[in-house]
Amino acid sequence: MRSKIHWLSIALAYSSLFLLGLSDNLRGPLFPEVLADLHLSDSRGSLLWAMASFFGIVGSAWTGWFSKRYGMLSVLQVALLLMSLGQFAMGASQSYAWALVSCFIFGFSLGILGVVQNLLVLQSGPPELLPQLQSGLHSNYALSSLLAPVFLSLIHYFHPSWRAGYLGGGTLAAIGFLVVCFVPADRLQTTATSASKVSEGKDDKGIRRQAVYVGLILALYVLTEIMISSRLALFLRREMSLTFDQTNLATTAFFIFMFIGRFALVFWRPRVKVRIQLILSLIFTLGLSIGGLCYSPLLLIPTGLTMAPFFPLAMAYLQERLPNNLSYAMTIAMSLVGLFVVSMHILVGLFSDSLGITMALALGPVALIACLVLLLFDRRALE
Repeated sequence: MRSKIHWLSIALAYSSLFLLGLSDNLRGPLFPEVLADLHLSDSRGSLLWAMASFFGIVGSAWTGWFSKRYGMLSVLQVALLLMSLGQFAMGASQSYAWALVSCFIFGFSLGILGVVQNLLVLQSGPPELLPQLQSGLHSNYALSSLLAPVFLSLIHYFHPSWRAGYLGGGTLAAIGFLVVCFVPADRLQTTATSASKVSEGKDDKGIRRQAVYVGLILALYVLTEIMISSRLALFLRREMSLTFDQTNLATTAFFIFMFIGRFALVFWRPRVKVRIQLILSLIFTLGLSIGGLCYSPLLLIPTGLTMAPFFPLAMAYLQERLPNNLSYAMTIAMSLVGLFVVSMHILVGLFSDSLGITMALALGPVALIACLVLLLFDRRALE
């Protein structure tokens, strides 16, 4: 079994996603501090998230062309460098305009990494192992996500400033970039090339429709996960008047739940179809999110556990549906994810200013219901 897995590609995907998760999830706990220091309304502050997500779309669309021309390793190096520069720029921001520029750089890097990491894993092992490999990949994201608030707490202890948090994240990304620069390009080419045929296939309307359909399912879910993880600290701060340390602890708990859920799937292989597992994840998440908005905000914290399996299982579902067109399908899916996340950040900001943050976060249950409907009525799966 080991000979079937390209371990260098797996190692690069896992380690770079760990850095992405750490960098990405520094933003949520720091968001209230950024709003206060730069004197921003919720809607203007949400444009920082939207800017990053929009250029994530551009980055993911650009990745396919660049990787074919220069190779996957070069793409990975550029992405890590940009992720570092984006965080350094945000930490040095003295104005709203400069913060927007930093989010453009950072978001572009996230778009690239989102495609590269998943392709490295999808092309690095046999189909029967992909759910476990994907769960391992996104366990790294969950682990880094729960460590992000801990990392911030350590920085806050020595230097209580949101700028220091961004500078710390930029430093870790820069270290990752330097390490990847020492990876032999020929070794990665030999491992990834043997599986590159997986991403080739005929591009026709049927394939495009399937890619868009699964991409919509993924985008609606990711919209909800990012909305909760990025706004949880702000929601608890406003609804329960918690302190920075308390909201940081709540965010940590959310990602502990997510890590447990994703790590469990590395070893546990339930004898249930992937589609059914996705539906169950959505149902439990929907119940908790409605409870969190209507009864106790603390009920949003365990949604980390119920949401945990969805993304890695959705990647396996994508591979199951489009095994010969993964690169094409992944590009469409990640572009849709970016588009939906941009829209979410803008809408949540506008609704927070006009209706309050609780009504703004109601967008999450709406997206989950739409996602559930798409899965329930997936004609291809029901055939």
